[in-house]
Amino acid sequence: KETVQAKLGENYKVMESPQSKPKIKIINIGLEEMNLDDSELISTIKIQNKIDTVNMRIVKRIVKEKRNSQSERK
Repeated sequence: KETVQAKLGENYKVMESPQSKPKIKIINIGLEEMNLDDSELISTIKIQNKIDTVNMRIVKRIVKEKRNSQSERK
């Protein structure tokens, strides 16, 4: 911020934008990964996607049961 302010001069006001906290939804996780604790799951996701500098946390885990489409039609 100071470097930019020094280069632009006093006629400009330099403001830093707040960091957004993007949210993602990860689906189709196998049972093995679902049984990992939060830190192990986050580590696995980071390794698989080659992410190292992002702060992540698990908000919630939802297990969806498979439905039999034939029984729904009756």
